[in-house]
Amino acid sequence: MAIVRFLTVLTAFSLAADSAVAESVSLKVSPEVKQGQISKELMGFNAIYCWNPKDFWYYGNNIELFEDLNTGVLRYPGGEVSDYFHWKLPTYDGWHDAWKNNPDLDPELAPENDNYLTVDDYIELCEKIGCEKMVGVNIDSGLVFNRNADSLREAMEFVRYCKENDYGVKYWYIGNEPYHESSRISISAEQYARIVKNFASRMKRIDPDIQIIINWQKGVFKNSGWNHIKKIIEHSGELVDVVDVHWYWNWGKASWKSWLSQKPMSQKNEWHPNAPSYEKTIEIFRKRAKTLGRDIKFSSLEWNVGPKDKGEDLTARQCCLMQAEIMMQFINGGLDIACMWPIDTPNRPNARFSGRNLFEGKDNPQPVYYVFRLLSNVMGKTLIESEPEDFTLPSAAAMDEASGKIYVFTLNKSELERQAEIEIEGAGNLEVSAKIAAPLETENDNIISPLKISSAKEGTIKAVMKPYSFAMFEILR
Repeated sequence: MAIVRFLTVLTAFSLAADSAVAESVSLKVSPEVKQGQISKELMGFNAIYCWNPKDFWYYGNNIELFEDLNTGVLRYPGGEVSDYFHWKLPTYDGWHDAWKNNPDLDPELAPENDNYLTVDDYIELCEKIGCEKMVGVNIDSGLVFNRNADSLREAMEFVRYCKENDYGVKYWYIGNEPYHESSRISISAEQYARIVKNFASRMKRIDPDIQIIINWQKGVFKNSGWNHIKKIIEHSGELVDVVDVHWYWNWGKASWKSWLSQKPMSQKNEWHPNAPSYEKTIEIFRKRAKTLGRDIKFSSLEWNVGPKDKGEDLTARQCCLMQAEIMMQFINGGLDIACMWPIDTPNRPNARFSGRNLFEGKDNPQPVYYVFRLLSNVMGKTLIESEPEDFTLPSAAAMDEASGKIYVFTLNKSELERQAEIEIEGAGNLEVSAKIAAPLETENDNIISPLKISSAKEGTIKAVMKPYSFAMFEILR
């Protein structure tokens, strides 16, 4: 006998509110087919020191909101901004290099921005949230100003400072998108490999327990892309622990129509017309990394729906469904670490990532926040097999082995109301009470609402899902 204790649905977007149920779509869940542990570090975010300053984190109950997400890791000081950032003087605005006008980092010449997150503020924040720490070192400034030795010394002092203060920084990433042609300086894989070896070897002498992250282009599914990453890893010997690729879906051309056309959602775009899904890419990386004879983690430390440069102005509710599908692929694929970028962007409402942010302002969690609240339940849990009838019902399933509780997520990627039929393999008749189905606690009643069970017999749950909606089923056998 199984009791469905808790069932919530995210009603995200509807073009056919009065449409009748057109079809049934099935999903088979096999609790006994276990596929490994879901990483606790998939629920990660970029803590941009100047965009998400102290008054963001300490506003209202924001720290508790990130605790409620089971946040696994925060990346500091952010993405590209980390290659302008000098940790001893974190009062300069983002994307402004202190070495340009203040080469000696004289505090007397520095601007006063006491609200920005210092490394000490960041460590305190991670301790309060209870998440892993991930810190980046600046390699661009050394290249731009021909001060490579100073850049290396700065990185070593940064590691030593954290080590001596017992800050427990687990991950260190070396540079951000050093390959990118729009960065202020772009380098080859060979150049980056030499920098990684030079920095990582000295950083690990100071703290042998740290894990080093390298970042290169996302095309690991292509031979050319993988060969670059392989070259960096092989040149660095045993120093590289994590490979990071950045995934912004359909950059500049993200649209509702293109999302609906992708079943499953993939990396296909004008540059990679045959690119596979995120889940398949993770599988390809695993196979290729295995040939190196090492256990190398795979991560995406910047990911999101791509900005709207040439695309349509997607709503936050549309984006949250796309973000949900990407996260389910990360879960099913077994990605090790993921950090959504960004938490929030300034200059609203014209920011390029409007509608894609976790927050819009320090007091306004967006729909994706509530989606992540649902998905956060399975971080660290056991992935179990889920097989949808087709890719218009993306899904993921997990089990809490301590309690035996099963979580099932489904996304109705259709303009029609459809009856989802979820078979729990090996279960008997299901006893379901609609009265005990309740939404997650949230101040936004328009985002989360109860979903009615229409039937529960012979191991199969039936529920009518609204068009374009995301649901979580919580089942206790």
